[in-house]
Amino acid sequence: MESSNYDPMMMWNIGCQMVALNYQTPDRQMQLHEGRFLMNGRCGYVLKPDILRNKDFNPYDKRSLREMEPLTLSVTIIGARHLVKSGRGIASPFVEIEIVGIDDDITKNKTTTISDNGLNPIWKDQNNLVFDLLCPELALIHFVVYDEDTFGEPNFLGQATFPVCGLKSGYRSVPLKNGHSEDLDMAALLVYIEKRNPRESEDSEIYSCLQDLRERKDHLSAQIEQFERRGESERAKRLQEELERTEKDILEKNEERRQKK
Repeated sequence: MESSNYDPMMMWNIGCQMVALNYQTPDRQMQLHEGRFLMNGRCGYVLKPDILRNKDFNPYDKRSLREMEPLTLSVTIIGARHLVKSGRGIASPFVEIEIVGIDDDITKNKTTTISDNGLNPIWKDQNNLVFDLLCPELALIHFVVYDEDTFGEPNFLGQATFPVCGLKSGYRSVPLKNGHSEDLDMAALLVYIEKRNPRESEDSEIYSCLQDLRERKDHLSAQIEQFERRGESERAKRLQEELERTEKDILEKNEERRQKK
């Protein structure tokens, strides 16, 4: 018998009141649990968002999300301090940010790696990470700092998890914790956070285009899966080429938006 945990997000997204996890297991799922209940003074009770009290809401149906206010979350990783690796040696850190929520909001991105500087690394290039959320009220942001070893493999250094709706814009210090969500002495990230409604911002046209491209990508992926199940490999191959072009267009639009900042 093992003490592993399942992903609690699926249960929270449909409004489950209690989700049982193995508290002694220092895994990602338990870290998400700790982040979820930071709200409301950490009293152990978090009021369901209004959308979960609407009987017509379905987190797996995009039509349920049309009336919600989307969010574009921009996180700039500026620097860090006191990133200590286990054993001897100096850390070469990079930061991975994961958004966890409804299926359409799940995504992750990461910074470049700073070689041989765990004391006070500073990120200058490719450090602005932008996330588009359809349902921010259910989303969590999971910061994980890794050390990249000689073979390019990531080794855990620290993490922090917060509800997206609890984030505030501006310069913020992010205290890092270990796998058990216990404080790491003096270890922290320095970040700049910007939250905005993409429908009302200057890049609303880019956002609208990105949403269309993402819907096209999802549609193509579903079609490819169907054709592969039927054994229609030629049709699946043609759609795969179109999917790759769509993914390239998404990357270009994201880069265009990043360059405008």
